[in-house]
Amino acid sequence: MVEITQLLETLIDKPDTRFATYDLLAQFYIEQENYKQAYIEIQKAAALAPRNIERNKKLWDLARLNHDHQGQYKATQAMAKYAKNSIHDSPELHLNVIRAGIDLACTLTQDASVKVLQQVDRQIKLLEQSHHDLSTYKQQLTISKIRLHNAKSEPNLAERLLDAHVSLKSYPSIEDNLDKVKAFHELGRREDAVLLLDAIKKQISGDNLTSQVVGRYIEQETEERTHVHFTPKQLSEMANELFKRKKYAPALNTLEQAFKLAPNNVRTALSMIKIMVVMSKQDELMEEQKNALQSVVEQIEQMTLNKSQTATYQELMKEFDFH
Repeated sequence: MVEITQLLETLIDKPDTRFATYDLLAQFYIEQENYKQAYIEIQKAAALAPRNIERNKKLWDLARLNHDHQGQYKATQAMAKYAKNSIHDSPELHLNVIRAGIDLACTLTQDASVKVLQQVDRQIKLLEQSHHDLSTYKQQLTISKIRLHNAKSEPNLAERLLDAHVSLKSYPSIEDNLDKVKAFHELGRREDAVLLLDAIKKQISGDNLTSQVVGRYIEQETEERTHVHFTPKQLSEMANELFKRKKYAPALNTLEQAFKLAPNNVRTALSMIKIMVVMSKQDELMEEQKNALQSVVEQIEQMTLNKSQTATYQELMKEFDFH
């Protein structure tokens, strides 16, 4: 094992073998179903070769599987940017940016989501004004607009568009179907969303590593959208209301669902710790919740916190005899 490690270090140190080594490591970890480590390796490769569209596609797939919504958005932006004015340019790449932007906005607070949703709005307009032939993408764009309206707290407009223009009939494209699933789910039509996910599962073909990652992502989406009925943003808003009403255990359970969907969200992690501080002071913190606290602390210590978040975290942790 030591010899293998030394060989890998040598290959990574050499510029002519560095890219291939990171790619091979990513493929190895995918085969082992260690998608977190595979994502780490492909991030290294993409940082060295940001213009490589195929590598960014792998980055995007693994970002989704690891619930990294910011990484997902950046990967789709990179693909669209570097494909521009080339034979690789297509409406699908721009639609993926729009979709990833909405996915990201649905994990953020109301204030933070506004900026991202404004970007998405501009991207839709730019795509509609572009030279691309959009004749076969009208409904896909409509679905993105439905999701955008709902994310902007305009559910009635989103519902009207959905009822007028969208059916349960599946598309040939997995990505188009996934966005339709999200539109149904986000508007509370969960049974329709799950039915469509079952149809998507049948579209996964091939035994290559890309199919493996996408297949696992579809499984993850099916599980989460069956059991979790709201977006991280909606769950966080619900938890805040529960906290104000001093319903601390339900508030914590709601945030745990949000954190499962968006495990890189520092604000959600800090909110969970804040609730557990209150519960601890009232001697309401159960053993299971103490274990959850340990897990959240371990995760947050791996995150990048800004100055304000670091100060908040340190103040909260002073409340516990934890370390």
